[in-house]
Amino acid sequence: MKQEVSIKQLCRVAGVPLSTYYRWAKKDFALTVDEQKIEACCKENKFTYGILKIANQVGMNHKKVARIMQKYGWNCRVRPKKAKRPGEKHTQVVNLLNRDFSATRPLEKLTTDITYLPCVLFLSSIMDLYNIQCIQNKKVVLLEWNEKSSD
Repeated sequence: MKQEVSIKQLCRVAGVPLSTYYRWAKKDFALTVDEQKIEACCKENKFTYGILKIANQVGMNHKKVARIMQKYGWNCRVRPKKAKRPGEKHTQVVNLLNRDFSATRPLEKLTTDITYLPCVLFLSSIMDLYNIQCIQNKKVVLLEWNEKSSD
């Protein structure tokens, strides 16, 4: 059984003034030209661009773009950060010296160090702990130093 109910009765039951209903019924819900441009730009970039990038691409004021994007929920979708997974990054070497840097004979305990020097140069040295003497130094140049670029 179907009964017809007038708009006036529906508005009275819903507590909405009749003028508000007619204003809503007359309203055009189509997107404006600016809103269509912003929507196309957002969809083209898969909602990864923020307000400033979209405003720059579309050529509009960033505040207007922000208002339109917030109105329709077209904001940039933030991806969750990847969790750092603990794992084996490198092989750990057993500590054989245990902070005992004394040696009873030459070449019993050797240490090495790599030092970066400011002119794109690395210095690798090997030291004997018996007499605290440097056995060998080796310089490694990463890039050729160009004197013309220093001017």
